[in-house]
Amino acid sequence: MDNRNRWKLCGGTFFILISYARKQMPSKGEMYTGKKSGITEPETLMSLARIVTPDIEEPTSLENKSMRDGTSDFKACRGWGWRQFLLGDMAAKKSFDERIKNDYQGCLAQMTEFTNKYLDLRTDTHKDVFLVKALLELLDADGTIDGDTKFYAEKSGETITKDELLGQSTICLESFLLGLWHYCIVEVKKNSIGQETYKEWCPPTEGNNERPYEAAIGENSNRELKLTYCYPSDFDIPKEADEKDGSGSPESEVIDAIPEPDEQSAQQSLEQTINQPKVFNFHFEQSGKGTQIGFVENYYEKDEED
Repeated sequence: MDNRNRWKLCGGTFFILISYARKQMPSKGEMYTGKKSGITEPETLMSLARIVTPDIEEPTSLENKSMRDGTSDFKACRGWGWRQFLLGDMAAKKSFDERIKNDYQGCLAQMTEFTNKYLDLRTDTHKDVFLVKALLELLDADGTIDGDTKFYAEKSGETITKDELLGQSTICLESFLLGLWHYCIVEVKKNSIGQETYKEWCPPTEGNNERPYEAAIGENSNRELKLTYCYPSDFDIPKEADEKDGSGSPESEVIDAIPEPDEQSAQQSLEQTINQPKVFNFHFEQSGKGTQIGFVENYYEKDEED
């Protein structure tokens, strides 16, 4: 039995539901062979943090543990997480708020890039639908958010109230997530308000330090809901290098193919090779390390015989 009256929408509870809606992680066997998912929880939260502050630097290998620990703290609503996320930084919050109000489409493009890389979209699992349903149930349950509270959750960048959001049957995934993420970062003063929600949704399990999400709020929701989506092509988002050729390197340069010679040209080339041989005299020297160095010493063409 849930205690909905204690549920709170904040960065941590938002992230719990986002994490649950991620794409399928590689199996242990695949990871043993060296395959990397690129969608771990720390990587996912870092990408969300870059929607707030786009120029966050990539963490070094020495910072990976701090990043993991900070992600766990943020998810458990013990604070704003690793300091490099800048999610609790007042200047970062102010700048994000201004970007939402003055460059909404740019922020929406970032969220679209995020959802396409990290979330399980438009599949038979319906994780994206359950994600939005769960967030709506959370928003509805949070009594500290008044019905006339405004969210930047419309695709156009216009605001929409809590009551209006709860009454919608069709929702754009990316603008909805962006509006709630903005609220969690800019309007929520303390991420710690979600601790009780975290404890209920992610109960401790014996012999396991991890606390997986078990609430299944979206799956149990009776809301009728249809999702619409933004696409990278809507914003001319360039594909990442690892999506270009599957190797993580830039696309190979395309070189025009050398045309195949026709039969007559091939025959003329063969006759020229036979009748007009080219003679090369090669000179080789042995280096001190056993390497042969060669160059053309003389070159001449034999005169055509009568």
